[in-house]
Amino acid sequence: MLPEWFYSLPVVILSLALLGIYGFHRTFSHPAAVLTGLYLLSSVGAMFVNPDTMPGFNFAHSWQMLAGYSILIGLSIFPAIFIQRGPPPNLSEHPSFRLVLLLLCALAWFSLIYQIPFAIISFKTGADTIRHQLNTEEFSPLPQNLLTTLATAVSQFYPIYSLAAVEGYIRKRSLVYISSCIAGSLCVVVNSICFTARDGVLWFLMSFWLALWIYRNEMPKTYSGMVKSLAVLSIACGIGLLSIFTYQRFAGSSVGIFDSLVTYIGQQPYVFAETVAEQSAFYGLNLRLPLIAEMLGSFEPIKRERVYEWTFGTFAKDFYSIAGWPTAFAITATFSLFFTFVFCSRRKLNSFSYSLLLILFFQFMTQGVFYFRLGIRAGNYYIIIVLMLAAVVQLLYGSATNPIPSRQKLSAKSRTNY
Repeated sequence: MLPEWFYSLPVVILSLALLGIYGFHRTFSHPAAVLTGLYLLSSVGAMFVNPDTMPGFNFAHSWQMLAGYSILIGLSIFPAIFIQRGPPPNLSEHPSFRLVLLLLCALAWFSLIYQIPFAIISFKTGADTIRHQLNTEEFSPLPQNLLTTLATAVSQFYPIYSLAAVEGYIRKRSLVYISSCIAGSLCVVVNSICFTARDGVLWFLMSFWLALWIYRNEMPKTYSGMVKSLAVLSIACGIGLLSIFTYQRFAGSSVGIFDSLVTYIGQQPYVFAETVAEQSAFYGLNLRLPLIAEMLGSFEPIKRERVYEWTFGTFAKDFYSIAGWPTAFAITATFSLFFTFVFCSRRKLNSFSYSLLLILFFQFMTQGVFYFRLGIRAGNYYIIIVLMLAAVVQLLYGSATNPIPSRQKLSAKSRTNY
């Protein structure tokens, strides 16, 4: 059974957006095109979703719901059009970041070592069992204590670790430093394995893609072969892990493996529409902005019981669940305006501050199409830390960029934006 015609609305709108972005940048490798393609892939997958692949949904949706979804996604992607590649920062030489890097490297190993035993237990238990317990019981594969909070918070820094790892590799930093940065990036994968989730693998790969895009003009040709080999190996390992969890969860179910993959990729527009159709009591700030709710003294724990409540459906669904359409559009518009201003002001920003904000935007968008982890308490802290760090660097150094060592200065041709 094919879905109603209006489920194609996001496909049409995002396809036109992708063509417009290509016409503007003349490449599909620009971050705006990559992000649009990611959400377009989700929308295409949604056209093949049906009641058999998503049992428990009523499918009583309307074209207005899908139109609203398309507008929210379009608003969020809009700032990416203005992303430009500037001189990449010398992270390991930046005076304000050296101490931060030392702390992050130490925390990376702590987070990785702390979470690995729990990841092994979850892997042995099986994805189907773990996910059933997560969805229907008061269960967490990680103990609820301060160490878990710290380890989970460190996992949020994976794109910064990826950026530091690529910078360290290109500029020939020490093996210990590079290994520590890679360990930090892997924390998000291990954390996802604890919950038998597949998102962490995708976030890990996309964070390294962005880091390579930022430093592409400094990448020596002699490194390209090794980078491609590592990329192929990482993708192969990622596909292997995704395949194992998918098999564990759906091999014996009525949905089946192929339909489960289509649903994983394309359920987001459906979940958003289902939320709009079904949700009458809203979460307020408690679900996705718990830190702010705590500061205001209004935080209350939330127990989600219905299927649409614990099924991921992009950040748009989470923003709608705060208080309906007003919060969905208000928060998305604020997000869009802020990053549009940031990307249009690149030449006035310090290269380090700009890179941090670019990472935060890309992380928001790549997480937002799956499970929006920046909305949990650790993610709220992460957003505040990144914004504060970017602001401090900007206040201390203004628009000046870190001097690039003479042996690595870019040619006039390589300083082009795209």
